[in-house]
Amino acid sequence: MLKIRTLSKGMLSALILSVIIALMISYIPYQQLMNYNQALPVFKTQTMELNDYNLVDFVSILPTDIPIKTVIFKQQKLEIDLVIDKNNPSQIENIYQDLYFIIKQGLVNTTNIHQMVLRVFVGDKNSLYVSTIAQKKDIANNSKMILYKNTDYKAFIENYFGLTYGNIMKIN
Repeated sequence: MLKIRTLSKGMLSALILSVIIALMISYIPYQQLMNYNQALPVFKTQTMELNDYNLVDFVSILPTDIPIKTVIFKQQKLEIDLVIDKNNPSQIENIYQDLYFIIKQGLVNTTNIHQMVLRVFVGDKNSLYVSTIAQKKDIANNSKMILYKNTDYKAFIENYFGLTYGNIMKIN
């Protein structure tokens, strides 16, 4: 009878100790997760260093519906020429939205682009509609290019970088 009691006390203490360890293992990660103030991002945007080898990959992921005519990259400067069709209303309506996202992709998500020159032509490269020169130093106070509630894409670009209109002022 004495051996059974000793065995029972040993089993009981092992059971209690196992339960305590299991609770601690379960509680600590949950407590650490609760200490986060924001949700964890599922897809984290990583910055990249643009070079001649990944330039095509970079251009292929640019969020634009406007066809890209020319891309020139040299010495931390990226020039992109876009060509819109005046008969395609969706391209005309989304010009400034596309410019905003291209600039954001270039200045925020890369480490070595410090200046972007974007030009939008109509039909061919002789009819400039709008252009902008975006520099990384221009967004020093808004480095993530956050678009605030009452600001549209055109106003954001005009405010931070400026817009220059070419020889075609209005598309009918």
